[in-house]
Amino acid sequence: MRGLIPTIARLAAPVFVFAAVLSLPAMALAQQPFKCSKTPYVDHNGRFEGGDKEGSISGSPVIVICDDTQIYANKISWNETTVFATGDVLVVQPGLRVNASRIEIDRATKMGTFFDAFGTARLSDNEAQRTMFGGMEPEIMFQGEKIERIGPKSYKLTNGMFSTCVQATPRWQLTSGTASIILDDRFTMKNAALKVKGVPVMFLPYMYYPLDRDNRKTGFLMPSYTSSAVRGQSFSNAFFLVLGRSHDATFYYDFASKGYQGAGTEYRYALAGGSGNAYYYLSDEDDRIAPDGTVERAGRRSFEVRGDLNQALPRGFRMYGNVNYRSDVTTQQLYQQNVYEQTRRDRNLSFGVDGNITQRLRMSATARQQDIYNGTVISRNGTLPRVNLWLSGKGLRDQGFLQKVYFGASGQAAYLEARPNLDQPASDRSLWRFDATPEVSAPLSPVGWMDASARASWRITNWQETIDPLTNTPVPVALTRNLFNFHADVIGPKFEKIVATPNNRYAEKFKHLIEPRTSFDYLSPFNELNRVIKIDPGVDSLVGGTTSISYALFNRFFAKVKTPEGVIDREILSVGLSQTWYSNAQAGAIDPNYPSPTINTYSAVNFRVATQPIDDIDGWFQMYLDPTTKKVSSYSAGGRLSPHGGRRFEVAATWSKRPFRLLDPNFNNPNNSSHFINGETTMRFLQNRVEGTYGFNYDIKNGALLQQRIRGSYATQCCGFAMEYQAQNIAQYGFQGVPRDRRLTVTFSLGGIGSFVTPLGAFGR
Repeated sequence: MRGLIPTIARLAAPVFVFAAVLSLPAMALAQQPFKCSKTPYVDHNGRFEGGDKEGSISGSPVIVICDDTQIYANKISWNETTVFATGDVLVVQPGLRVNASRIEIDRATKMGTFFDAFGTARLSDNEAQRTMFGGMEPEIMFQGEKIERIGPKSYKLTNGMFSTCVQATPRWQLTSGTASIILDDRFTMKNAALKVKGVPVMFLPYMYYPLDRDNRKTGFLMPSYTSSAVRGQSFSNAFFLVLGRSHDATFYYDFASKGYQGAGTEYRYALAGGSGNAYYYLSDEDDRIAPDGTVERAGRRSFEVRGDLNQALPRGFRMYGNVNYRSDVTTQQLYQQNVYEQTRRDRNLSFGVDGNITQRLRMSATARQQDIYNGTVISRNGTLPRVNLWLSGKGLRDQGFLQKVYFGASGQAAYLEARPNLDQPASDRSLWRFDATPEVSAPLSPVGWMDASARASWRITNWQETIDPLTNTPVPVALTRNLFNFHADVIGPKFEKIVATPNNRYAEKFKHLIEPRTSFDYLSPFNELNRVIKIDPGVDSLVGGTTSISYALFNRFFAKVKTPEGVIDREILSVGLSQTWYSNAQAGAIDPNYPSPTINTYSAVNFRVATQPIDDIDGWFQMYLDPTTKKVSSYSAGGRLSPHGGRRFEVAATWSKRPFRLLDPNFNNPNNSSHFINGETTMRFLQNRVEGTYGFNYDIKNGALLQQRIRGSYATQCCGFAMEYQAQNIAQYGFQGVPRDRRLTVTFSLGGIGSFVTPLGAFGR
């Protein structure tokens, strides 16, 4: 409706032109100043009578053209105060066409009235978008017993009707006894009724709609209604408060029949240098009673805080932050419709500032805290604070060989928070840590068929607290570690073959590239690892005295293909095989490059295949082979099919499996095995008027659906219908406080006005 209502106000715009053109007799038009960029054109096949004070022009028809406005009528007459147009009156402007039985305009004030008006207006030159939630329709139709201009920006409509269904019998229409419009301010209707197929479905004794240029106005938002097995029948409403051009606030209230109330507020701002929002919500729950009369869930009050911040600061610095914190995570799991939010076991907040101090020196300061729920135990980790400094690499000399030898450095001071159980202060492992690393790096290969580089660094790390090996408890005894690290990368020798295919429809050329890759890494010995409190594995758990070699072989196939953006080299197929060897088996347990690190001198063998022959198709397959048992430790695969950009249909799916192996010490717990498949497919018909989507998350191992969603919609020229069925069951995955739930959500959309949906995660949102 944001585009529809302002267009109605344009109906009276021809009053200006009409009154200006006809405020004097037609014979004097060429000598008078009018509201036209050039002399108005007047044509008629009848006769002219009278003079300045009273007269008429008649014809079949009388035509008046002023700039881009055309006025047609059988007769135009005037007296000292009023101008009249009667008989098949037609006013045409670009994108606007109005018919009326007659028009009356005051010659002095330029105020006027259309009687028995009917017309159409074009809101946009864009093609109508057929989506599940409709969209802005390109045309509207309107009708009114009277459309009056009563002030410079004020209009009044009597017994009017509007619709985006430009057809003989509109599918829906909004009618009103009286309505008033004040441009750039507001639109109000009295005794408004929404009719669908001629049947009244909603009555509003009074309706207020903002018409500010930025479409923001203080007032109540459209209420919403939903039904759920968990919440019962619920009603939600909100009040929107404009605080200025760049910030506003919204106040929420929710009521549910199953003993739930909620209230909250949200603040938003948007400036040239950044934006941010802050959200606070308070939930009040009554006791949930089980069928046997016992208290299934005790009543409680809880709150939720969410927010984001990204703001530019002076001297090129930037401040950013994020908070997603809730006092009771079980409330979130119970009432959210989104399975991802239901299964979250954490709450977190973070804040930071970063920027360049000089051209080479960059600084960042961050604070982060995360709580993780594991049943009744809450663990906490974070950095309060962490300060990083980076000195970017620069050549040791301005010319010669040392020009390509770069020196850089990084440093960090951090308070690492590690509290395995907030209810047990004795388990606290938090400490201060200081870390600095000067580094020298250089490219080594001067040939095109091989790339090589090397870097050497000296890492100095200091912990202010350590573990006493005898008591296995933290003690305030500092420890400093010095580690020398040498790292080298070699890509090649590369072997490639190019085949020209000038007559091939798919590609002009094909290229096959064989690319071996090797990485060598050495860490100097460190014999006091058992004293280190291991909080950050990437720093604290480094195993000194270790040499590791990573080796991989990639087969890559490219095609030079034509696209709308030009000729590109597309990687149509990639096959890779990789593994890492460690001189110390303990190093394999902390390697982040493998999903299931184990204590072994060899990592798992990683095999991966990826393909994308065209933009609309891509897929991948990956598996890890355990080097000890020679068994596959995990499989995963995924793919997407979206012909012609998904105009007709699109399909996406992922699959993963972690087998259970009784004799494997790393997999001898049945809970470590898993087998899942997820998928979603969407079909579209009749130029996107009909759309259907089915998505699921299926646990193959347990033979159970974690979630399934079925969505369908039908969108016509000016209205639409959408429905979603959702079922979820996550209780068997350790979320006993979240019962199985089934939901049915229905929404209608009206072109140019909008749609009404539940805010609790329906339609995948």
